[in-house]
Amino acid sequence: PLLFPSSKSKRTFQEIPMRTWFITGASRGFGALITREALAAGDNVVATARDPRGVTDIFGDHPRLLAVAPL
Repeated sequence: PLLFPSSKSKRTFQEIPMRTWFITGASRGFGALITREALAAGDNVVATARDPRGVTDIFGDHPRLLAVAPL
């Protein structure tokens, strides 16, 4: 989870809940870049691509990544 300063006090922090991203074209280009950044931030990713194996080839068997068939 991400932390950010609370509006109540500058010395306390609140937790930002984990987000889930739905990304199309995740095997290359901007889709791959956004997928990489979202996973690095600790978020979940549902990734689509023409060939879902391309997504797993790039990102491996990541615990927060679900590669699915094209829409």
